[in-house]
Amino acid sequence: MVKRTILTIIILAILAVVAAAFSAIFITDEKITKHEIESLAKDYYENYLYETISNANKEKPLSEVLKEYETSGFSDVSLRQLIIFNDVDGKNLTNFCDENKTTLRFYPKSPFGKTDYDIKYKYTSNIE
Repeated sequence: MVKRTILTIIILAILAVVAAAFSAIFITDEKITKHEIESLAKDYYENYLYETISNANKEKPLSEVLKEYETSGFSDVSLRQLIIFNDVDGKNLTNFCDENKTTLRFYPKSPFGKTDYDIKYKYTSNIE
């Protein structure tokens, strides 16, 4: 009984070390930072930019307005703008990315719904 308990503890310890090693390899500061930026960008487009364009446009159908930006995209948005818009503490993000030089651009795509868009990111970072 004691041998099984000790063997179980050793196996659990080995599994914990292996799990920690894998998480250190696969969950990097770069991936965490990129995921946070992607989340902020999604919120910005869907809850601000799309809504603003949708509410401001009265002369043309929304799809027609967005089609004009399908290839050129909207103006670049800096990480700083995302941080301010989302009212988040950007310390973790700005530890790894320059808040003024890290930018992204939204490209609406057909059928031009709230979630129909692509984003191109330009990271200027200290991540190694």
